Amino acid sequence: MRVLVPFDEATRAVITQATENLPENGADRVVILDIDVSTTGELAPDSDALWATFERLRDIKNTCFFSSLEKSTWEAYQ
Repeated sequence: MRVLVPFDEATRAVITQATENLPENGADRVVILDIDVSTTGELAPDSDALWATFERLRDIKNTCFFSSLEKSTWEAYQ
């Protein structure tokens, strides 16, 4: 399954979810999440705005990741 999530005019996340068959050892189902966040625009390589943009993209990626899991799932790994 693939979902496109727009955040604003220039920023979007593409979330791809895949599942694999149950492992033979009886473990729970394997779920793979691939989260790609991108934005468009021009930034100077040495500008502070570049780092602020990276931080914003990371925050969006984390929001997408933790919103894709039930709280009990990610709490088990803390």
